[in-house]
Amino acid sequence: MKPALVRVLTALAVATLAAFATWRVARAYVIQARWPLNSATYTYSYYLPQAFQNGTDRGAYRWTKVKRSSWVWIKNATSLNWIHYGNIDGRGGILGQTFRYGNPITNFTITYDRSENWYTGADIPASNQVDLESIAAHEFGHALGLGHTQSTYCTGAHNTWATMCGAYLLGAITPRTLEDDDKNGVSALYPP
Repeated sequence: MKPALVRVLTALAVATLAAFATWRVARAYVIQARWPLNSATYTYSYYLPQAFQNGTDRGAYRWTKVKRSSWVWIKNATSLNWIHYGNIDGRGGILGQTFRYGNPITNFTITYDRSENWYTGADIPASNQVDLESIAAHEFGHALGLGHTQSTYCTGAHNTWATMCGAYLLGAITPRTLEDDDKNGVSALYPP
């Protein structure tokens, strides 16, 4: 074989190996939009039960405390970004829903489906309950500009799933804790 052809084939083999190595650790987070600043405010609508406020705050705070990001959620009673409690699609379907407006994002609304069997505490929900803090963390991830994580990070043992996976297992609390993919997503959007 000619030396030039050997060099080309070697370079191609190295590039292919590098591509496969990168593919295995490639990001799975999905960026859909971003805010013009590194913070946003939120407030509760009159329809949000008081029992939902602490879990909502804890879910938002998960994103604020990511060390590799400058993002901050701020609770502010005069905010135009509302957290609602209302009808979405009935029990067992969509648990929460976020609508973002603009890109860059100008405002958002989050709605929790009132038909679900919600657990609003800080401990562990029953196996037939939806953990508010987990869903709040997920919805606030949408509100700051992230989409659903690609399915490669949403398979296998549920306790390793990213918060931004598009599915939820009743009684689970693992989405309360942001996984590396979630942290990488917010850090890419809002670096320190």
